[in-house]
Amino acid sequence: MRRRREKPRDPARIGGTVHKVLGELGYDSNSPGLLLARGWEQVVGAEAARHSEPVDLNGDLLEVRADSPGWSQHLQLHRDEILARIAELLPTGAPTRMRMRIG
Repeated sequence: MRRRREKPRDPARIGGTVHKVLGELGYDSNSPGLLLARGWEQVVGAEAARHSEPVDLNGDLLEVRADSPGWSQHLQLHRDEILARIAELLPTGAPTRMRMRIG
C-alpha cells in the first residue's frame, strides 16, 4: 500500500525563530548589537550594507567588517556620520568609536 504524500508545509518566517532561539540563549532581542545588525542598511545605506557588516559591539567600540579595502576606506571616511546615525538608532549603548576589519 502506498503512503499518502503529505503536502509540504508553508515555510516559516525565520525572524520569529531567530528571536525565539536568541531569547532561549539569554540574548535580548532589543540589545544594542541586535538592533544595530537589523538597522545596518538604514545606517550606512543599501550599497555599503551589501559590502559590510557590524561584527562586534563592545562597550563604546564598534567593529565593522568590510569586504574590500575600498569599502573599508569609504566607511572610515564617513565614520562620524555613521556613528551619529547609530546614536539615533540606539536609545542606549551607542558606540563612539569604530574600527574596521577587512575580510
